[in-house]
Amino acid sequence: AVVSTQSGHSGRGKTINTILMSQVISAEFIKSEEDLNNLKDLLVKANKQSSLGEVKVQYEKDLSLLRESNTELKCRNKQLERDKLEWESFRKVFDVKCEEYIVEVGIMEKRLSESERERKTLQTLLQQIIQERIELKQKIETIELDMESVSGRKPFPSLFSKLQDLNNNSDSDTCSTASNAALSGGAKT
Repeated sequence: AVVSTQSGHSGRGKTINTILMSQVISAEFIKSEEDLNNLKDLLVKANKQSSLGEVKVQYEKDLSLLRESNTELKCRNKQLERDKLEWESFRKVFDVKCEEYIVEVGIMEKRLSESERERKTLQTLLQQIIQERIELKQKIETIELDMESVSGRKPFPSLFSKLQDLNNNSDSDTCSTASNAALSGGAKT
């Protein structure tokens, strides 16, 4: 009247439980205390197998989820590695471009300082030329005044007026040319 159990799936545990319950219901098979103890042992084993089956099913589900998440993490890790390599190559290109720009800026700053020195030199020369023109003009006027005072009239009035006109025109031409040169030199910088 004692039914033996075998380890197996939860379906078998349920079948065993059904068989055991039917044996418990039919009390006529229980003839002694030993049969009752054997029946209790069988019920305990059946409950353990049923619980073990449920634990095993839950374990399989958890293991499946773990494998899926592990696969996803591996794929994500590979993608991140590719992104890392791509960003490293971008970083190298960026560093090279930065170095090129630093060199270019250095060259431009050098050119700018040279142009600034040249502009200052040209401005100094222009001021010297203007000062010399003013001094020459004053000398001519002084000579004219001396000649007028000596002779009482303007000697060679047409010659001196032409010389003054030329001097005035060349002053304005020189000033405009020099200022244009200074401005164009400044515009290049």
